[in-house]
Amino acid sequence: MFRHVASAVTSLIVPSDGGPVRERRKLAFVGIVAVAFALDRRGNLMGEPEAVLDGVPTETADGRSMYDRVHDALDGTLASIPAPKRRDIERVREAVRRAVRATVDQAWGKRPIVKVLITTVSGKG
Repeated sequence: MFRHVASAVTSLIVPSDGGPVRERRKLAFVGIVAVAFALDRRGNLMGEPEAVLDGVPTETADGRSMYDRVHDALDGTLASIPAPKRRDIERVREAVRRAVRATVDQAWGKRPIVKVLITTVSGKG
Protein backbone atom coordinates (compact mmCIF):
# COMPACT_ATOMS: atom_id res chain seq x y z
CA MET A 1 0.00 0.00 0.00
CA PHE A 2 1.21 3.49 -0.84
CA ARG A 3 1.12 6.33 1.59
CA HIS A 4 0.83 9.94 0.44
CA VAL A 5 3.47 12.16 1.97
CA ALA A 6 2.96 15.90 1.69
CA SER A 7 6.01 17.94 0.84
CA ALA A 8 6.46 21.66 1.24
CA VAL A 9 9.41 22.37 -1.03
CA THR A 10 9.24 26.04 -1.87
CA SER A 11 12.59 26.54 -3.54
CA LEU A 12 15.48 24.57 -4.85
CA ILE A 13 18.93 26.10 -4.83
CA VAL A 14 21.46 24.92 -7.38
CA PRO A 15 24.98 26.22 -7.96
CA SER A 16 25.11 29.07 -10.49
CA ASP A 17 27.68 27.18 -12.53
CA GLY A 18 25.84 23.86 -12.23
CA GLY A 19 24.07 21.81 -14.90
CA PRO A 20 20.55 23.30 -14.95
CA VAL A 21 21.73 26.92 -14.82
CA ARG A 22 24.40 26.31 -17.45
CA GLU A 23 21.79 24.68 -19.73
CA ARG A 24 19.40 27.61 -19.29
CA ARG A 25 22.12 30.08 -20.20
CA LYS A 26 22.93 28.07 -23.31
CA LEU A 27 19.24 27.91 -24.25
CA ALA A 28 18.99 31.68 -23.92
CA PHE A 29 21.91 32.15 -26.31
CA VAL A 30 21.44 29.43 -28.95
CA GLY A 31 17.81 28.29 -28.65
CA ILE A 32 16.45 24.81 -29.10
CA VAL A 33 15.14 22.75 -31.99
CA ALA A 34 12.98 19.72 -31.24
CA VAL A 35 12.29 17.24 -34.02
CA ALA A 36 9.78 14.40 -33.65
CA PHE A 37 8.95 11.59 -36.04
CA ALA A 38 7.94 7.95 -36.14
CA LEU A 39 9.66 5.00 -37.76
CA ASP A 40 8.16 1.59 -38.38
CA ARG A 41 10.04 -1.53 -37.33
CA ARG A 42 11.79 -1.63 -40.72
CA GLY A 43 13.09 1.91 -40.32
CA ASN A 44 10.64 3.59 -42.70
CA LEU A 45 9.36 7.07 -41.89
CA MET A 46 5.72 7.03 -40.82
CA GLY A 47 3.80 10.25 -41.40
CA GLU A 48 5.16 13.76 -41.48
CA PRO A 49 7.94 14.83 -39.06
CA GLU A 50 7.28 17.72 -36.71
CA ALA A 51 9.79 20.43 -35.77
CA VAL A 52 9.63 23.11 -33.09
CA LEU A 53 12.10 26.00 -33.06
CA ASP A 54 12.32 28.10 -29.90
CA GLY A 55 14.80 30.95 -29.74
CA VAL A 56 15.84 30.25 -33.34
CA PRO A 57 14.96 32.49 -36.30
CA THR A 58 12.09 31.18 -38.41
CA GLU A 59 13.74 32.45 -41.61
CA THR A 60 17.30 32.50 -42.92
CA ALA A 61 19.03 35.68 -44.09
CA ASP A 62 17.91 34.93 -47.65
CA GLY A 63 14.26 34.53 -46.54
CA ARG A 64 14.11 30.73 -46.67
CA SER A 65 12.09 29.02 -43.97
CA MET A 66 14.25 27.57 -41.21
CA TYR A 67 11.56 24.91 -40.78
CA ASP A 68 12.11 23.86 -44.41
CA ARG A 69 15.87 23.67 -43.84
CA VAL A 70 15.36 21.52 -40.75
CA HIS A 71 12.95 19.21 -42.61
CA ASP A 72 15.39 18.95 -45.54
CA ALA A 73 18.19 18.01 -43.13
CA LEU A 74 15.99 15.35 -41.55
CA ASP A 75 14.88 13.93 -44.91
CA GLY A 76 18.41 13.91 -46.29
CA THR A 77 19.80 12.23 -43.20
CA LEU A 78 17.17 9.49 -43.18
CA ALA A 79 17.71 8.90 -46.91
CA SER A 80 21.47 8.56 -46.34
CA ILE A 81 21.07 5.79 -43.75
CA PRO A 82 20.31 2.38 -45.28
CA ALA A 83 16.91 1.06 -44.11
CA PRO A 84 18.33 -1.87 -42.10
CA LYS A 85 20.57 0.54 -40.14
CA ARG A 86 17.59 2.82 -39.41
CA ARG A 87 16.43 0.18 -36.93
CA ASP A 88 19.22 1.43 -34.65
CA ILE A 89 17.26 4.27 -33.07
CA GLU A 90 20.26 5.80 -31.29
CA ARG A 91 22.22 5.92 -34.56
CA VAL A 92 19.30 7.65 -36.27
CA ARG A 93 18.79 10.04 -33.35
CA GLU A 94 22.45 11.12 -33.32
CA ALA A 95 22.67 11.46 -37.11
CA VAL A 96 19.53 13.64 -37.23
CA ARG A 97 20.70 15.70 -34.24
CA ARG A 98 24.03 16.44 -35.89
CA ALA A 99 22.49 17.23 -39.29
CA VAL A 100 19.86 19.60 -37.89
CA ARG A 101 22.40 21.33 -35.66
CA ALA A 102 24.83 21.81 -38.58
CA THR A 103 22.05 23.07 -40.85
CA VAL A 104 20.92 25.73 -38.37
CA ASP A 105 24.56 26.66 -37.66
CA GLN A 106 25.21 27.11 -41.38
CA ALA A 107 22.14 29.33 -41.79
CA TRP A 108 22.35 31.29 -38.52
CA GLY A 109 25.87 30.98 -37.18
CA LYS A 110 24.81 29.40 -33.89
CA ARG A 111 24.52 25.74 -32.93
CA PRO A 112 21.23 25.23 -31.08
CA ILE A 113 20.44 22.50 -28.63
CA VAL A 114 18.71 19.81 -30.70
CA LYS A 115 16.39 17.19 -29.24
CA VAL A 116 15.25 14.31 -31.46
CA LEU A 117 12.17 12.37 -30.38
CA ILE A 118 11.59 9.11 -32.21
CA THR A 119 8.60 6.85 -31.82
CA THR A 120 8.87 3.29 -33.08
CA VAL A 121 5.61 2.04 -34.56
CA SER A 122 5.10 -1.69 -34.78
CA GLY A 123 2.28 -3.00 -36.91
CA LYS A 124 0.64 -6.38 -37.09
CA GLY A 125 2.23 -9.09 -39.17
